[in-house]
Amino acid sequence: MEDITVLFVDDEVNVLSSLKRGLYKEDYRCMFAESAGEALKIMEEHKIAVIVTDMKMPGMDGLALLRILKEKYPNTVRVVLSGYTHLQQVVLAINQGDIYRYITKPWKVEDEFKPVIRQAVEYYQLLAGKEELQKALEFKNASIQNILNVMNEKLSISRKDYDNVKKFIGGIMAFLMSEMINPAQTNTDTAAFFDMVQRFCQGFLNTIPTEISEFKAAVLLEGITASVSRYKIFEKVYIKNEDHNNIICCGNYKLTLYTVIYILNYISTQNTAGELNMGIITKNELKYIDTEIYADIRTVYKSDYTMQNNLMLVEKLINTTLKELGVIVRIRNQNNVIQLKYKTMFVPKSV
Repeated sequence: MEDITVLFVDDEVNVLSSLKRGLYKEDYRCMFAESAGEALKIMEEHKIAVIVTDMKMPGMDGLALLRILKEKYPNTVRVVLSGYTHLQQVVLAINQGDIYRYITKPWKVEDEFKPVIRQAVEYYQLLAGKEELQKALEFKNASIQNILNVMNEKLSISRKDYDNVKKFIGGIMAFLMSEMINPAQTNTDTAAFFDMVQRFCQGFLNTIPTEISEFKAAVLLEGITASVSRYKIFEKVYIKNEDHNNIICCGNYKLTLYTVIYILNYISTQNTAGELNMGIITKNELKYIDTEIYADIRTVYKSDYTMQNNLMLVEKLINTTLKELGVIVRIRNQNNVIQLKYKTMFVPKSV
């Protein structure tokens, strides 16, 4: 607890000397003041976790000091050390100084004094942890609200897009809430986590209004290849040579292109070098009602637990938000290779 400082205030030098001798082995930092004025100067220059003050001191007494501390340093835990045991004095200290504990003189260092100070330090750490948690929660709530505000700006879209956006927002909220239940699972800093989500939201909204169009599978592959080359996502790109010109699909081209590029770009930003082997496999099933297009993408990277956890978050983000729109993503790594499979449903059209 080297970052924890406890300040002791007493006008009796022999009391402070006794405290110095009794507390020199404690793992928190000890500071000492012989008056309330000196204590206030120390408070201005140092972050004090716990202050232990005598009540009867010349000039400014302990009660006056406690009132100032309560107003100016509310997070500092206040403890009274005094030979006064008069009930009225104790009540004043509690009511006006909002003290944590009242220790009477004389005291036993090991049995009485040290345990109280340790408890006061633990109480301070508990309050500090609660405050940090509250700040993190407020930041997350603000981030969620910011995401929702961005999405609300786009809600002037046509009626046909309403259901898609509603499903997407529902997926975003489900994803965020599932991660907030146990934020440690994200294994990443809060700002980076919400930046990832917000970028995906903004990109999705740029695919609005939804356009269901006919396009060749080869065109989709060329669009992905062109984006990869334009943004210089990978150092080397290998495209499989299957002929997809005879396969014409009808679906959301913009959403498919954006989602694949988003994943590729995210993977590349997490790694130094990259090599992409890409192709599309089509399957005509269920009496040619649906066509499933797969993109098998690989990039070399150094295996890392944080990286794997981030990839799982991206996979979960996309599957949670786009599953209702017919998109399923699978990201796996094996032998320092990330494998991505993007699966969606298209209605096949004859040439």
